[in-house]
Amino acid sequence: MDNALTSYLQSMVALRKHGGFTVPTGYDYSCMEDYVLRNGVVLRSEGLTPEEEAIVQGALDDAEALGRDVHEFKQCFANAQSLVLHADTDELVYYEGYACGRVSGFPIHHGWVGINGKVVDLTWELECPVQSRTLLPNRPVGELPEGYVYWGFPVENVRYVRHRILAREMIGSLLDDWEGDFPLLRGVDPNDEASWDEKE
Repeated sequence: MDNALTSYLQSMVALRKHGGFTVPTGYDYSCMEDYVLRNGVVLRSEGLTPEEEAIVQGALDDAEALGRDVHEFKQCFANAQSLVLHADTDELVYYEGYACGRVSGFPIHHGWVGINGKVVDLTWELECPVQSRTLLPNRPVGELPEGYVYWGFPVENVRYVRHRILAREMIGSLLDDWEGDFPLLRGVDPNDEASWDEKE
């Protein structure tokens, strides 16, 4: 499945290139897939340690205490960004990119949380919950079921997440930010605050 996701991203970039699409002036990337190919990583499938589970659970508890539902259907960007904003540690990182799984037989634009390179997907539901896991047994967390692949870029500076929410007055995709004229595709580095002012 990893190869299928790679092929999909590469083919989307090639399609634009061979279709005569030219990168607009002021843009560093031809499309969202181009950005993810160049800046993203494939997250590994590995169970969370007890310490990692405690960090995730703490953020979940904080979000719940504030009345924030971080498991809303079709709200992956809001779910993941909200959890990261509710965490009291920088070990929880917002990721955005493309993922494949049971929910989508093909790659889709998606957002999730990562901890030490492992997936914490608050939005997608597993067909068969993991009975041995007490932390989110019905979500893709840590060790992923066969066929699930997540390839995304990390936004390690949570201040950028907050910055975009305040600028847009809503929570949404950081990559597909058409209202903000696609800052990431224009070269804004979400992990480098100096680039925010320079490019935006």
